[in-house]
Amino acid sequence: MVAGAAEAEERRLIRYGNGTVLLPRTPTEAQSLVSRVPGPLLDHDAERGTDHLRTLRTVLVRNRSWQLAAEDLHIHKQTLGYRLRKIEQLTGRGLNRGEHIAELWFAVRAHDLLCGRSLRQQ
Repeated sequence: MVAGAAEAEERRLIRYGNGTVLLPRTPTEAQSLVSRVPGPLLDHDAERGTDHLRTLRTVLVRNRSWQLAAEDLHIHKQTLGYRLRKIEQLTGRGLNRGEHIAELWFAVRAHDLLCGRSLRQQ
């Protein structure tokens, strides 16, 4: 799955250490990551009709720039701040900790790959 996604996006596949891949290796592993990390966020979006996953994706793609993310989402920076606090509350992960940012990024990418979404689609 990962090799196919990398090829589709014209990206190299990078392996670290003992052969583990950066993203999950199978759809089952990807689904497990999605359930574990942004699962509560996805549930919240489904129950309340919000789109916090899109907000999270945009913030990550924009390298956590509040100004650029707010512009892309067509919302005020205060609204973005409220959404980010909600995202942190629901996921239990902060956007100021490197390990949490990495985990959120990989989980969002796994979700997008499972849904057939390319990184270029916002």
